[in-house]
Amino acid sequence: MNARDASSDVPSATPVVLVLMPYADIARPSIALGTLKACLAQAGIGCALEYANLSFAEKLGSGMPEAPYLARLLGEWTFSAAAFPDHAGTSAKEALASAGQQFSFMPPAAFNDPRFVGSLERLRAYAPRFVDDVARAVLARRPRIVGCSSTFEQHCASLALLRRIRELDPGVITMIGGANCEAEMGWGTIRSFPWVDVVVSGEADELFAPLCQLLLDHGMDVPASMLPNGVLTQQHVRNGTFGPGALPVPRAVVEDVNSNPVPDYSDYMDALAASPLRGRVAPGMLVEFSRGCWWGQKHHCTFCGLNGGGMHYRAKSPERAMEELDALSSQSGVDGFMVVDNILDMSYLRTLLPELAARGAPYRLFFETKANLKREHVAMLARSGVVWIQPGIEAFHDSLLKLMDKGATAAINLQVLKYCREFGVYATWNLLYGFPGEDDAWHAEVAEWLPLCFHLQPPKCIGRVLYDRFSMYHQSPARYGLTLEPSQSYASVYPLPEGQIADLAYFFADQSPQATVTGPGVRALASKVIEWFALFERGLNPVLSMTVRGESIDIFDTRPCAPSRRVTLVGLDARVYLACEPAADCREVCRRLEADGSDPVAVQGALERLSAIKLLANLHGKYLALAVPGESPPLLDEAEFPGGSSQGFETFTSEVLDAFERRTRALAGEANDRSERTPAEIGHG
Repeated sequence: MNARDASSDVPSATPVVLVLMPYADIARPSIALGTLKACLAQAGIGCALEYANLSFAEKLGSGMPEAPYLARLLGEWTFSAAAFPDHAGTSAKEALASAGQQFSFMPPAAFNDPRFVGSLERLRAYAPRFVDDVARAVLARRPRIVGCSSTFEQHCASLALLRRIRELDPGVITMIGGANCEAEMGWGTIRSFPWVDVVVSGEADELFAPLCQLLLDHGMDVPASMLPNGVLTQQHVRNGTFGPGALPVPRAVVEDVNSNPVPDYSDYMDALAASPLRGRVAPGMLVEFSRGCWWGQKHHCTFCGLNGGGMHYRAKSPERAMEELDALSSQSGVDGFMVVDNILDMSYLRTLLPELAARGAPYRLFFETKANLKREHVAMLARSGVVWIQPGIEAFHDSLLKLMDKGATAAINLQVLKYCREFGVYATWNLLYGFPGEDDAWHAEVAEWLPLCFHLQPPKCIGRVLYDRFSMYHQSPARYGLTLEPSQSYASVYPLPEGQIADLAYFFADQSPQATVTGPGVRALASKVIEWFALFERGLNPVLSMTVRGESIDIFDTRPCAPSRRVTLVGLDARVYLACEPAADCREVCRRLEADGSDPVAVQGALERLSAIKLLANLHGKYLALAVPGESPPLLDEAEFPGGSSQGFETFTSEVLDAFERRTRALAGEANDRSERTPAEIGHG
């Protein structure tokens, strides 16, 4: 009987070792692995976490490439040769070309730099050596089970590690889970890679400790009937249990999220404290208050592929949320938190956030939110310590937003940006185009008025919509006139037939003739976005502010489109301007001014005058006063992100490209030194 098919008599120093491979962000721990370790601790099962992503960053130093430079399967390509040594793959230039097609309006400039291209080739050549070192360090702990968490650009690195673990010690049970193993992708993984013993599809919190105990007790002899729902093994592959023509691939779901333990981040904090990069990493903690999406339960945004089969919304009580913040801050000594929820629980605006405000906002928080936040909501966010949000803004045209099923309007999106600017809350958002059924003229319309809001925070990028697994576009492509196939990048990464790649793929591309067409409206919009972004990049940060002085309003305006630097509004114009907050049509403005007895014709005239001097935005018949009350607080620097930041890893300057080239040349030489060291000689890396 193979050693991995039965209990071992050899005592295990650490029964379970869980590994976080590149390219997970080094500025924060893994909430998935931290939670699973805590689950095992409750069951009395020993576990250690290996932050191999941090070890990898240490090897590259200031040459460490970060998103977006290794996104859209480019990071997977760098570890493809380590996972599949017999797969020739493609050149770096070809991999860059495939990845570049999926980026936003244009691929990063580094994609055409010979230093970057050559460095990627050397990084790919070094990856097998790195994987071998990690495998030996892991095995030095004498584990019975080794597992990896895989999200986005981690799948190949994780598969490579588990393959090397199997080669070095066939008695170890190999396991993988995470977003890349959701449903069909998990089935594709267990079916395509026989060195993987176990795949977990879905939410592992409740099942993980019982599963590990079963495996520790019975090895891989455990009958499939005893395995928890959501667990896939090679037994299922041999029996053809799941997939087309068989049972649907299961997905584990945790209904009571309050029952999950507080994540254990001690391994990350220890690894960072011992790292030569510790002075360049300002860590942030990850915390989870809810799962699923309450909006998606009612209206699934057409392009959203998040949540997989877990759209059902479940939130923790405000008391439990506060308990986790306190516990994690006490454990780590860190006060910055990235809340990983897909959407803010609106009840927290009446419970958790006022309590945080009453305590003096002891933590700095990031939330993803819906855009329909009122002014008082954003004020509460700011008072409670929420310094950064992602408000789900992707467009400024009502017809396009309706196509997306966003449940928002252009006016709602623009006014939340105004509130964020007023209260100093950093907003991360994007503009998207290329939706099935959109009219290019819509983008031209937005481009016309977009300079009006150059005093507000610009988007991170403008990009073509992507077709991800689990989105409405992927679920019903014919309904939207799409012909979807896995992104071309998958063929450069995986040595698999098309059918198996289709199971693994998360990113899909439309093969229809119109898929790559970029109209003049989009180009005009992109030009305005680039102009807007450049103003903030140069530190010019235009201002449109207002001060109410009795019955008049003083306006100060430094936007490039401003007709006058200073304007004073009086009389009806001043009253109408104040009545355009929040956005309102003429009838609603008149209702708000009802006590004044204002004539609707006169009100309409005031609206037109204020629009002509670019102080109002007319958004599909709704008028929004654009001036921000008082003096706007300074914007946060990106290094102040509550979820952590790492200095020197943000962007590829010429100096960073030089460093990347130097480090990969050194690593290429190191890769040629393939000594047969024992795990004991490697130690813990």
